[in-house]
Amino acid sequence: MRLKFDAKQGAELAKLKLSNEELERLQRDLDEIAELVSVLLEVDLEGVEPMYAPSEAVSAARPDVPGETLGERWLELVPRVEELNGKKYVKAPRP
Repeated sequence: MRLKFDAKQGAELAKLKLSNEELERLQRDLDEIAELVSVLLEVDLEGVEPMYAPSEAVSAARPDVPGETLGERWLELVPRVEELNGKKYVKAPRP
């Protein structure tokens, strides 16, 4: 299977203004990528089990277990708090 990508059309869709030299370079790169993808598409994967991770390593991250929260004590850490309809909100400066 031969793939073909059009650099000019891609640049137009992405609203990029590229010089002719840049378009030629992009086209060469896309042709090279298409060739590599074409080779991958030809690989016979019949009977190959899919991998969901690149290795069998177990995650070293801790389990996601809910713990103690700050409750409303976090409001003491912010510079400005406002209340509206019985709910508290952080008032942040506009950029």
